[in-house]
Amino acid sequence: MNSSQREFKYLFSPFKIGNVEIKNRMVFQSHVPYFATQDGYPTEATKRYYLERAKGGVGLIVIESMMVHPSGIYAPGCMCLWKEGIAEAFKDFPERVHQYGTKVFGQLSHPGANVFAKPHQMASAPSQVPDDEARVIPKELDIETIEEIIQGFAQSALLLKQTGFDGVELKFAHDGLLRAFVLPNLNRRTDKYGGDYEGRLTFFKELVQAIREKVGPDYPVGVRLCLDQFSEKGVTQEYGIKLAKSCERLGINYINGDSGGCVDCSMQIYPMYLPLGVGVYLASAVKKAVNIPVFACGRVNDPVLMEMILEEGHADMVGSARQFICDPETANKAMAGELDDVRHCIACNDGCLFQCMQGKPIRCVQNPATGREQELGIGTLQPAEEPKNIMVIGGGIAGMKFAEIAAKRKHKVTVYEKEEILGGQLNIAEKMPYRAEITEVSRYIRLQLDKYGVECHTNVNVDLGLVEKENPDVVVVATGSKAYVPEIKGDKNTRVKIMDVRYALTHPGEIGDNVVVFDKHGHIQGAGIVELPLSMGAKVHYFTPYEKIGADVDPATTELIRKRLFDYEDFEYQIHYTIEEVKENAVIMKHCYSQKQVVVENVDTLIYAHYSVSDTALYKELKKSRKQVYSVGDCNAPRLIEQTIYDSEILAREL
Repeated sequence: MNSSQREFKYLFSPFKIGNVEIKNRMVFQSHVPYFATQDGYPTEATKRYYLERAKGGVGLIVIESMMVHPSGIYAPGCMCLWKEGIAEAFKDFPERVHQYGTKVFGQLSHPGANVFAKPHQMASAPSQVPDDEARVIPKELDIETIEEIIQGFAQSALLLKQTGFDGVELKFAHDGLLRAFVLPNLNRRTDKYGGDYEGRLTFFKELVQAIREKVGPDYPVGVRLCLDQFSEKGVTQEYGIKLAKSCERLGINYINGDSGGCVDCSMQIYPMYLPLGVGVYLASAVKKAVNIPVFACGRVNDPVLMEMILEEGHADMVGSARQFICDPETANKAMAGELDDVRHCIACNDGCLFQCMQGKPIRCVQNPATGREQELGIGTLQPAEEPKNIMVIGGGIAGMKFAEIAAKRKHKVTVYEKEEILGGQLNIAEKMPYRAEITEVSRYIRLQLDKYGVECHTNVNVDLGLVEKENPDVVVVATGSKAYVPEIKGDKNTRVKIMDVRYALTHPGEIGDNVVVFDKHGHIQGAGIVELPLSMGAKVHYFTPYEKIGADVDPATTELIRKRLFDYEDFEYQIHYTIEEVKENAVIMKHCYSQKQVVVENVDTLIYAHYSVSDTALYKELKKSRKQVYSVGDCNAPRLIEQTIYDSEILAREL
């Protein structure tokens, strides 16, 4: 037994569900990554996505919600288990997962009214009533179709068993048909599938019985169960525990905790604004109420936290989707005692949730291999044929990431940074209220630079002379960007202090008591900066030309931002406005469509969240005199962290 196994007494102990033994307590949770074909078949990209997490050491993988009947498809790109040839498409997959000692379950689902495709062809539900989670009017299911759906679940379970899957999980979660049948406001039927609690549970009872008849008594059948929707009409914690007890009574093998909803998914896919382990208490309450295994989840991004959850008896298994997306090797690193090397998910939701809610393939801000496992995944990084002496100018995320990957390829890399510490704009971004976790991105890369012997010089302004003196084989310019300074009518003759977001975050003492925030950026700059002056007691008037605050921010994050902002009495919010003019002590805004003007009087400070512009001066000079000069990150074009890290990795692999 190595030191890590002693440290992790519970996390790396085997655990049995039904007749299946799982090598450790880590679960890669089900989600839809949108790698399947539009007509519902798995692709090689689908398989490699999950195999990457098996390679990384996770004990159990529960693959995405798979559709069981033509009456219910979340969106194109979801796998459909009734399709001809689907078993053949899956036939080699479980065996490939098993090569790494990992077990694989498949989640079976019917969305009911909760379809994502817009416009949808037709949704179906127990009753034709609006669902707050759906914004559609569904077709009421007839008895014949209900029976077909039950058999669809059963046949799908059998198909997965015959294909080599180790178990199945039924989605009884924050959305879907199973949830709709048990909620009295959504199920108003008067036949055997409606009425009182036991009547509303009939659909699920028959479904479980049909599955058992197909797969037998020992095959694992679990439930992903919503334990609290945090809404008046949805599942409450008390009702969730009642459902969990019913699941146990009906022979379900485990409860996999879930929470939240679709309209407000901030309590489903917990964003950075919520603490680590925020959802664990729900699993803990269920654990006290049932005698079958319980899975915990909810911003669990660290093996030490996972061990604590198990040690304290809150759950039997610990699940996460985003952590294993961010670092597929979390389990292997923890097993080897390399805890500092674990790259922690920061719950920014930029690459995962934001992409998937648009029906696009999943990505990760920190892990560019997500969805590109064949090209960039574990084991694909090879040493350079001819190691070079590389000078990196700029120690922000782009320069750091390039240096990390280049050093891992055995290049000799030296980084020069003009500021006192590495990190670039992240050192500013962390000052945004509730956003300090973002520095995990730079923490991880900084550690890799130390580990692989990258020489870093800070407080150094690089010029042509220094480059000529060092004379590297390759120069990579990562000098970043500067805040764009927009032309505003009247800005030369005003007492209003005008500043960009970067300046506001680094000079909060200069922000006044009556503030206008103009958000032309659409991402977290504008949505996030509003809370800074509000938290200091200022009155804030927010304007944006877009249709909402945080127009390009994921829905979970924007939900929490809006909830907090509208709790402030001194917050005013108007959309579809642009800046017209700045007067002596006033800001004039103009409606984008009606041209109506709004005058905000007695303004102390105008903060604008705008674009950035690349700092290319040094790059252009170096290109005149040297051949091997490259630019990366914002020096190419200002973008988000995800695109910056991807560009840096690709350049470092190509050199």
